[in-house]
Amino acid sequence: MKIRSLRNLLAIRSAWIALVPFLLSAILGWFWLRPQMVADTEEHQRQLAKVIASRTEAYLVASSEAIARTASVFSKRLVSPDNAQEYLDTVLESSMNLTSITFTDVKGRITAIALPKGKASLRQEMIGIDLSLTSAVRTVRSSGKPAWSDAYLSPVGGGLAVAYATPTADGVALGEISLTQLCVQAVFPFTKRGCH
Repeated sequence: MKIRSLRNLLAIRSAWIALVPFLLSAILGWFWLRPQMVADTEEHQRQLAKVIASRTEAYLVASSEAIARTASVFSKRLVSPDNAQEYLDTVLESSMNLTSITFTDVKGRITAIALPKGKASLRQEMIGIDLSLTSAVRTVRSSGKPAWSDAYLSPVGGGLAVAYATPTADGVALGEISLTQLCVQAVFPFTKRGCH
């Protein structure tokens, strides 16, 4: 029979005593805690996605309603032609979501437009531009129902935007909705970073 030294025997047993609980906890963590953490993370992401989707929908609905109300005011001729530009500018200033509001005639040419104060000098240059080939205006003219455009880089606001177009008595009302403001107001209201 082989004789082992007491020191080696104690060292091996001490190592096993330290190693066995560590291995058991690692196995327990891998097979029980890890799936639990994955499930918790997935549930958190699902809830976050629902909140973001809800806020996004509320943002876009509120913006489209502002455009539809403005179109209704013009369709019902509640604003005199002399005060139309002032009314459009006021609506634009009161809505942080909108980058511009445009009205076209039945042929799709711009008849009135509200731009941010820094771009107001472009107003006269834009009157008469043909928007009949843009997807949202074309859809409204053919169907008579409101339409959304795809997202695009705004020439007015400089960031991502989407257009909402709705029919009016004399053509189409087109509002440009800032998606950058969506990030600031609806998706990340608790941070200063927005969507970068």
